[in-house]
Amino acid sequence: MLENTYYIGQTVAVGAILISLVAIWMQMKQAARMEKAAAQREVLDRVSDWTNSLDPAQTDQFLMSLSDLDSVSFKAAVLTENHLYRWAFVTESALNMHKEGYFSDGTWAGIEGVMLGLLRTPGGARWWQSAQDVLGFEVVDFLNDRLKNVDPESPTYLDFSPRWRTRLAELNSDT
Repeated sequence: MLENTYYIGQTVAVGAILISLVAIWMQMKQAARMEKAAAQREVLDRVSDWTNSLDPAQTDQFLMSLSDLDSVSFKAAVLTENHLYRWAFVTESALNMHKEGYFSDGTWAGIEGVMLGLLRTPGGARWWQSAQDVLGFEVVDFLNDRLKNVDPESPTYLDFSPRWRTRLAELNSDT
């Protein structure tokens, strides 16, 4: 009888340990999901901040700089270079997070598409010549490989909104 009680106690103890391990595993899984969600939210907040960071006058300077970085004022060039660096750092973070499974393919495709679209503008390509020396080699190598495979006929960042080419034409006719 005492032996049976011992075996029942051992079985209950093993069951309790297993239930505890399952509970810990579920908590760890939930914590990992929450960490991924927080990381996605942080990068997507940076995307939103980047998108909303230019007022209309700055947007004009940005568009002109993307069209021809060497022909704009120093102030416009610096504004554009800073804006491009900010997006490059977002892209670098997102690339690393995508590799770790923190982003869906769709979210990554959007971030990567904007970066490639920026780099394929005349001003973006000009900026990229020197920016490669400042950015992490992983993102530089990745983007250079991707740029080699982008269809030259695909849209650049200047084509992402129908208003931008129209606005560029207006700005160029004013000068």
